[in-house]
Amino acid sequence: MEKWEKGALLNSVNDKPEKKKCIRNDEENSAISRRKFLSMLGRAAVGGSLLAGGGILGRMFLERGKREKRREETRKEQDPTKEQIEIERKEKKIIGQTLEEQIIKNGRVELTRETKKAIYQKWYESYSPPAGENYPGLIEAMNKMSIWKEELEKVFRQEGVPGEYVFLAIPESHFDITAVSRKYAAGPYQFTSESAKLFGLSLGDILDERYDPIKSGRACARHLKYSFEKFNNDWNLALADYNGGYTNSYAEYRPRKEDRNYYDYLAWREKRINDYINKKNIEHKVAYGETLWKIARKYGRPIDEIKKLNGKKDDNIKVGETLKITRKMDGVVGSDLQDSLENLNYPEKFFAVLDVIKENDLEKDIQKKSIDYITIKISKTVLVSTEYEVKKGDTLYGIARLFKSKNPLLDLGLGEIVERIKKENHHLKKNIQPKDRIRIGLPAKKTPSLENIAVQKGIPLKSLLEFNPAVIDWRRPLPAGTEIRLPKK
Repeated sequence: MEKWEKGALLNSVNDKPEKKKCIRNDEENSAISRRKFLSMLGRAAVGGSLLAGGGILGRMFLERGKREKRREETRKEQDPTKEQIEIERKEKKIIGQTLEEQIIKNGRVELTRETKKAIYQKWYESYSPPAGENYPGLIEAMNKMSIWKEELEKVFRQEGVPGEYVFLAIPESHFDITAVSRKYAAGPYQFTSESAKLFGLSLGDILDERYDPIKSGRACARHLKYSFEKFNNDWNLALADYNGGYTNSYAEYRPRKEDRNYYDYLAWREKRINDYINKKNIEHKVAYGETLWKIARKYGRPIDEIKKLNGKKDDNIKVGETLKITRKMDGVVGSDLQDSLENLNYPEKFFAVLDVIKENDLEKDIQKKSIDYITIKISKTVLVSTEYEVKKGDTLYGIARLFKSKNPLLDLGLGEIVERIKKENHHLKKNIQPKDRIRIGLPAKKTPSLENIAVQKGIPLKSLLEFNPAVIDWRRPLPAGTEIRLPKK
């Protein structure tokens, strides 16, 4: 077995979906419409690194919270992050270099073992020390990942996936917790909203578990295991399935699981791509605001040629009209097939990263860190736990008033709080004394926000944000059932 052909038989995954949503992606139209839509959106460069206790991630999430608030108010999608734009650029470059050469030389694509080895080798060199273009990013990603890695490996093994597959977050996002791609996949393991929900992640205006390394890691492991079993215990196909939707159409093409394998999938993709390349003309559906001049410029074809091909005597075109455009053979990969071919970087990209890490023993140089925390769950009946040391001159009503002022979530009057203090603190005498300690749990009228928890527990908000990156609005009440990590003191 070649070192880039991986695979192993593992145990079944728990709670896997009954059926994965099938998304049809035709080679003919997979890229053009998406790029047309994405070109209308702006870009914002955001990024950073996770430093335990250093506060950098806290500031990042404060900024992301503001950005999410603006997104809620304007109902716009979040812009892609700078790191994800760069990752996508390099993916297009490597797959483009490999396949563009084939198209120019032979007029067709050949997805043979040799082709895939060539893609693997380019990625291997790109991530290799000391001069690989992606090597600095690899080391930075491994450092950011280090405090979560031990727990992530445990999660992957629990789901029946090799522990080393936690490194899939490196080719996906360079372990940027705040990563957002052009296709609106988010978090270190890059889930779209549809896939996130399918594999058990919660999404909303307050909480988005795609940004949580452990929860998104578990979803990743479940996705991989589900795909592994669906595609005849083939890790190559499982990784291809994780990276794109073409495998869903392939599963329909090969309805019997035992007939599915990675090289049969590549042969199927090769035929579809070449059928598309061999079309003399491509079709363009006219969008609102487009002119014949804009369309001609987009495809690099003369206006008169387009008019003649479509039997037009003037420049008038209608929205929704389909125009035939003569194909230019050079630049095919860089234009209309671009998004379609990105999926063909997998699984070679992942295994190249994994082999670079292993063969260069890169983990030995990564400082081992750990994240030590306890977990609390936000319940429907919320108790605000409070502790207080009596001071000279205090009265029970004065203490009750202090409790209420510091805990706006409380749903009790002063008299009710006093009665609860008496009931739950039997050790107190009728007349309280300085240095007496009062402990009480009081019911709240709503669930707390992360900001409330920070105040109640005496923990800096930035620390709670570092431990709970899924919380995207720390000011609003958390949904009941949410698990929150608190740093151990």
